[in-house]
Amino acid sequence: MRTGLLKTIFLAAGAIVVLSTGTAQAVPINPLNTRPVAVNNGDGPGMQNLINNAFGCTGCVDAINGQNAAGMWGSVSPLFPTVTPILSFEFAGNANQNALGVWAGSDTTAVTLRNIFAGQAGPGVRATIAWNTADSGTITQIGGNPGDVFAGAFTNIPFWAFGFFLQGPGGTFYTVDQLNSGAAQALAYQKPNTDTWLIGFEDLANGDRDFNDLMIRVESLQAVPEPTSMMLLGTGLVGLTGLVRRRIKK
Repeated sequence: MRTGLLKTIFLAAGAIVVLSTGTAQAVPINPLNTRPVAVNNGDGPGMQNLINNAFGCTGCVDAINGQNAAGMWGSVSPLFPTVTPILSFEFAGNANQNALGVWAGSDTTAVTLRNIFAGQAGPGVRATIAWNTADSGTITQIGGNPGDVFAGAFTNIPFWAFGFFLQGPGGTFYTVDQLNSGAAQALAYQKPNTDTWLIGFEDLANGDRDFNDLMIRVESLQAVPEPTSMMLLGTGLVGLTGLVRRRIKK
């Protein structure tokens, strides 16, 4: 039985890791999941209560039928955006060891991970993720203690297509089921008529399926489209970035 532990934390920073499956066949990443899935109450308040609390409305999003299929997101801000996700809750025995970050990749053989905050980060720790090119920028810590945030530069995380991951004693789990061998380890909810999202993780492969082991609220995001459209969007943005740079140099 895990001990429920509540945390309210703001997103911080991390280190870059590129995962490679070696000789495994490259498969394009599908940013969409199959939803809904069953949710148990598990530790702490149930998912419906957490949704109500995070979105500030009662029943505006249903814990089961309101599950969104999105597994990757992008910023709706102009070039170049700054994103500040908020880690809202943790109810897990591994809460002090679970960390969260962002990831990106076009296929399953090479995924770039960028840690955002350390497991020991406490309430009020905040960071901004600021892009200065289409896929690179800087993460800055605001508040907290030394070691809470891995501040600094990041690369290979495009602002138009990234997901989130949880990493801890139970393993590394992604917002895209495909990277979890098909298993749902994260649920996403969108507040109606807004670009605000709530994303909750399950931190064990065979856990209690409450999906509240670590939860973040993220604003100014939109779900990315199907893989083919996503690749075209990325190509277009890279071209636009080059055009902007050329204009600046004149």
